[in-house]
Amino acid sequence: MNHRHLSIATVFLCTLVNAQTNVPVQKQEQEEQRTRSSTVKDAVQGGWSISTDSGKLLEFESVPALSAPEERLDQVRGVRNEALVRTQGQLSPSDRAGLQRMASEVNAAFPGSFEAHLADFYAEFPAPSSFAHADLAAASGPLRTEVIAPQLVNAARKDQRDELVKWSSDMKQRGNVAPALYRLADDILLSVEKNGVLIAAGEMDAYPLWVEQYASGKRNDVLVLDERLLADPAYRARMWERAKAKDFLDKLKVPDG
Repeated sequence: MNHRHLSIATVFLCTLVNAQTNVPVQKQEQEEQRTRSSTVKDAVQGGWSISTDSGKLLEFESVPALSAPEERLDQVRGVRNEALVRTQGQLSPSDRAGLQRMASEVNAAFPGSFEAHLADFYAEFPAPSSFAHADLAAASGPLRTEVIAPQLVNAARKDQRDELVKWSSDMKQRGNVAPALYRLADDILLSVEKNGVLIAAGEMDAYPLWVEQYASGKRNDVLVLDERLLADPAYRARMWERAKAKDFLDKLKVPDG
């Protein structure tokens, strides 16, 4: 073999070795994203309760200084969950202001991070602007479990069946939803007449209902609306059309707040 052929063979071998070396690294990074666990469960998982000890840390005015971005995001989610318990699922203006302030702190500490985008989502939800942050978080950490619920409700907001199937399946496989919520969702769907419309109040009922419909294929004839999204005119119009309503759209009652 002459020198020219030897050089080409050497370059090819080095390229092959580097490519094979990068594959395990990429797989490891993906696995770390997939298995990264959070100390805070989303409200959809049936975790609308909080211990006395952890509750002491969830005051808007006195949050401890945390160094890791994951801890900051967990703090935002924990405060939100505690507020949902206290207000029975409807955040007050002061709760929203507190979440906005915490999200701003996460953004200042970790600008452009996965955690900053998701903190903004929770601070602004259910405003349409919140879903832009959800998309940015999903692009940054597509395998992290924290993006499943935001992306599921985003798919429902846009009435995108393929995305509803994708994120419902993800929630069923990786969402750790309390089994009792799925059993309740089955019972609720069975109680609705054929081609009926069901208005869900929040994530602990809406998300399991969508999972049963789109991941498990149950009662696809039922139209499940998320009451929290009805303030969005585009969502109202889409759902009004899906429901095949015959009256004027402006007669649809929209909840305050």
